[in-house]
Amino acid sequence: MPRGRPKKVIDLEAVEELAAEGNTQADIADALDFARGNFLNRKDVRAAYVRGVSQMRLRLRHWQVQAAQSGNIQMLIWLGRQYLGQSDTPAPMENDNDNGVQPLVDMLMKPAPDRDIKDFEDG
Repeated sequence: MPRGRPKKVIDLEAVEELAAEGNTQADIADALDFARGNFLNRKDVRAAYVRGVSQMRLRLRHWQVQAAQSGNIQMLIWLGRQYLGQSDTPAPMENDNDNGVQPLVDMLMKPAPDRDIKDFEDG
């Protein structure tokens, strides 16, 4: 004879769908009328929630990349920062000046290692 209360029937597809919409565990538990502790105590409920959150993240990334591909400059900048480590502040270079940025003039006037600056002068 089983002991305790019978296991509550929870609609796992609904849990997954609501999680995919970005709803919190508390909101999902309230909407489907079950205790929030089920997310911790039941592997099936927790797995459905994790699948839904994963779906949401995949969709968001897909939409972000689509926005960037269509020319959304803000999205291109954001994705570059998130995935490529890009920033508004250039990385410090050798022989930096006080602010950590090598002046553009210095970079342009520096001759290539195997050439002399005279090779670039008119005359």
